[in-house]
Amino acid sequence: MRVQIASDLHLEFGGSELDFSNVDLVVLAGDVNIGENGFLWIKEKIKHIPVLYVLGNHEYYRNSYPKLLNKLLESSLGSNIHVLEKSSVDIDGTISRDNSMDKF
Repeated sequence: MRVQIASDLHLEFGGSELDFSNVDLVVLAGDVNIGENGFLWIKEKIKHIPVLYVLGNHEYYRNSYPKLLNKLLESSLGSNIHVLEKSSVDIDGTISRDNSMDKF
């Protein structure tokens, strides 16, 4: 399995030229963009590849922890985007995240 891992894209400061054409799975490990903008960018740019999305502190700027998380969890249902928070997803094996933002 070819996995592309990226974090701290900070798209709120400008675009990204990442190429997702030759991978089987994308892991975006926080700080993609502020609020739901990161999710919307993923939805537009990565349509047919499973994406594991772990929210970082920048996603929560100007947003509240449970409200934004619940909105993105609901928006991701039935899509290729898996928002990980106290959860796991099985993609040719198990990938999970054990900790959560509620401990901060």
